[in-house]
Amino acid sequence: MGEVCVPGSKSVTNRALLLAAQCPGTSRLRGGLDASDTRWMREILRALGIHVAVAGDGWEICGGGIPAANATLWLGASGTTLRFLLPWLALQSKKPVRFSGEPRLFERPLTPLLQALEPLGVHWKALAHGGILHPTSHTPQRLDLQIDAALSSQFLSGLALAAAGLTDGGTIRWAGTAASESYLGLSAHWLARFGC
Repeated sequence: MGEVCVPGSKSVTNRALLLAAQCPGTSRLRGGLDASDTRWMREILRALGIHVAVAGDGWEICGGGIPAANATLWLGASGTTLRFLLPWLALQSKKPVRFSGEPRLFERPLTPLLQALEPLGVHWKALAHGGILHPTSHTPQRLDLQIDAALSSQFLSGLALAAAGLTDGGTIRWAGTAASESYLGLSAHWLARFGC
């Protein structure tokens, strides 16, 4: 079992939850933020068959399994949760995944992230208040993608978090300046904390 102390930040907590879900074995996260976005992430991980339980001042996550959505995943208004889960499920899910949430969630940009995943055979069908993600038919050993990150660094972070679950990781390139670049350092830090 690995134990990680997480500062009380929505951004850090959601990164740590997703990384723990991908790590084989049991991870214990202490000190994370209990907020609506992190609750949605925990609930969705549970809905995907990942064991997430309250453990003292944090959570215990039994990770490493293949995510399996048997119902629509409700995201509330959490853009971070959507942009982090979408690439992971695009690469790891064995069947289509339906997402739903507050209407304003799906008004936020997703196109650059979806376009980066299209060469892998990933397809998104937009619906009112959500969409259906059709994942790749073959999980790659590594990612080698280019993306336009001018609208959100969460696109890059989501892809990097998803690459952490692949056998050979990957390379993600972007041109110009990514929006909110400081969050890329945050993602790199937590990837390193989980040994990625």
